[in-house]
Amino acid sequence: MKTLLLIPVIVLLALHSTRAQTDSLKVGKMYHAWVIPAGKGRVTQGVLFEVKDSSIGISNVRNNEDYLAGHYKISELDASNIKRIKLRRIGAQGTGVLIGALSGALVGIIAILGQNTNKGNRLEQDRQQGLSVFIPLLLIGIGTSIGGTIGGAKLNIPIKGSQSQFDQNRSLLTKYSIKNNFVNNTSFSYYFKKLLDTVADVDGNIYHTMALGGQVWMVEDLKTKHFREGSEIPDVNNNNQGQGQQYNWLAVKDIRNLCPGGWHVPSMAAWTSLVNSLGIESDAGSKMEGSFFVSGQVGNWWSSTEADSTHAQSLYVNNKTEGVKAIRTTKNSGLSVRCIRD
Repeated sequence: MKTLLLIPVIVLLALHSTRAQTDSLKVGKMYHAWVIPAGKGRVTQGVLFEVKDSSIGISNVRNNEDYLAGHYKISELDASNIKRIKLRRIGAQGTGVLIGALSGALVGIIAILGQNTNKGNRLEQDRQQGLSVFIPLLLIGIGTSIGGTIGGAKLNIPIKGSQSQFDQNRSLLTKYSIKNNFVNNTSFSYYFKKLLDTVADVDGNIYHTMALGGQVWMVEDLKTKHFREGSEIPDVNNNNQGQGQQYNWLAVKDIRNLCPGGWHVPSMAAWTSLVNSLGIESDAGSKMEGSFFVSGQVGNWWSSTEADSTHAQSLYVNNKTEGVKAIRTTKNSGLSVRCIRD
C-alpha cells in the first residue's frame, strides 16, 4: 500500500517539474534550432525566428513577453553557409519524459495489483514486497528514458549550402518560425508596448522605443541632420507634418546610414508586417495614431525598398480617407523616416 502511494507522489513531482519547465515557455509554437555550418565554424543555436529568401534568422527569444517587448537579438545566417538545420519543439523533451514516467507508473501499478502478497511464507512475502517497490521504480525509469529519447528527437532538414535545397525546404522552415506562428495568428492580441530603452542619434537627439509583433520601432521620426559617421546629410528639411526631418530617398540608401548604430530604415516588407500585426488595413491607421502620427494629420514614411529607377516605396497613412497603403514616391521627394531595430 505504501508503494502504491509512493508512485503518485513520484509522478506528481515529475509533473510539477515539467510544468515549471514548460510554463516559462508557454508561448505558442517555438522551435529550438541547431544550425550546422557548411564549412568550418561553430554550430549556431537558438530559436528559429524568421525565414527569408536566402537566409534564416536565429533568435535568443525565450518567451512571449520577451518577444512582444523586443528583448532579444537575431543572427542572420546565409543559406550558402548552412549544411543542415535541426529543429525540436521547445518543451517536447519534457513532455516526453512526463508521458514516459506516467506510462511506467501505470504499468508498475498494474504489475503490483497482479501480485498476491497474502500467499506464501514470510520470505516470499518479503520478496514480493521488495519487487513491488523495485519494479515500479524500474518501469518509471525506463519510461522516462524512452519518453525523453522520443521527445528529444530532432527534425533534420538538409540545406547543403545550396539555394535550390533551401528553396525546397523554405515552406517547411517557415512553418516552424516565430514570425509565421505569431504574426499570421489573427487570434493573437497585438498592441504597441512602450519600452524603457532609448536610443540617441549622432546629433544627440533621444528617441523612445516601442515594440509590436517582434519588431522594435522608434516612437519618434528621425531628426538627425548628420549621417551615422558624422558627415552632413544634404537636402534635409523641416518636417511640418511629423516630429522630425524630411529626407530624400538617396539619403535613405546612402551607405553612411541615416539611423543610429543597431537601427535601419525599414523595408516595405517590414512596414507590411507592422500593418498586418495591427489587423486589417482599415483598422491599422487608427491604431497607429499617437504612436506614428498625430490624429487628423497625414503620415508618409520612406521604406528602403526601390520601386524603379525613379521611384521608391513608402507607407502612406491618411486615417480620414484612404487609411493605410503602400505607394510609389519619386526618390527626390522629402519624406519622414522612422527607424526599426536591426
